[in-house]
Amino acid sequence: EVERMRGASLQMFREMGDRFGLVLALQMLSLAKFSRGHFDEAAELIAELIQAATETKQMDKVSPAYVDMANIRIIRGQFQDAERQLAASKAVLDGLGDAAPPFRWAEYTNSLGDLARARGDLDRAEQLYHQSIVLMNDTNHLPMIGYPILNLGRVAYLRQDYEEAAQRAEEARQRFERGGAEPRAGALASNLVALVATAQGNLNQAREALAQAFSIIRGMRYPPATLETFIALADLLAAEGQIERAVELLALIESHPMTAEEFRAWVHQRLEGLEDQLDPPAFAAAIERGQALDLEAVLADQVAAYLPA
Repeated sequence: EVERMRGASLQMFREMGDRFGLVLALQMLSLAKFSRGHFDEAAELIAELIQAATETKQMDKVSPAYVDMANIRIIRGQFQDAERQLAASKAVLDGLGDAAPPFRWAEYTNSLGDLARARGDLDRAEQLYHQSIVLMNDTNHLPMIGYPILNLGRVAYLRQDYEEAAQRAEEARQRFERGGAEPRAGALASNLVALVATAQGNLNQAREALAQAFSIIRGMRYPPATLETFIALADLLAAEGQIERAVELLALIESHPMTAEEFRAWVHQRLEGLEDQLDPPAFAAAIERGQALDLEAVLADQVAAYLPA
């Protein structure tokens, strides 16, 4: 319903020839599309937004649009294009000079960190996330500072520094709660807690974190968050000895078009690790079953299991 209304508003501004209203409508609808995981549609709207905002000299809206486009390219694994989009964002911010909001520099720097992390350069990613935190401390965007903090936790998790990862995840969760961040932020923090807890063998804590994540994402209709949470669920299933179910879930994630390429690599690594725990026919059958699963149906089953009425 929200998308329909924003789409109608966009069409109205197009028909009126109101370029300023058009930019606002494009911002709102592209955000809605991104939030639903409709990345191709969001990218088309962002491209139109960049053109319209540039023509009307609303350069303060051009820089974040380039960052949004870069984020989509990072999710898709199109790293060179993401780099170009971020370079364009920096050029706009440089052009704005002192008028460039510090938050936009922080947003840009955090996305640079995401690109470095997706490429496997964890040292560079860590440096950029710290820079983003420093920049965000100079702004009033309290909930947004949780994102680079959470990302530092992801870097620590990838380094198998689980103690720091857990600390960062909890700090990010608290920031999100105090700042009134969007719901998916809390889900991502809970998901990291579940990943770390499973890696440490704290399975009850992992179950509690997953229950918290499912309580948030069940009403969001944001497939990327669901897919990321399913990675943590697959880890828990494997730790519990439910290898075939873990493989099925990983196969669903790997084959889903909305899975970020970074996480697809995580999944591939996990599948390689589980392959030796099943005989080849059983492993192949579990992969086939998983590829046939429906994301929303699996989510409904897990919500019912973790959040009984």
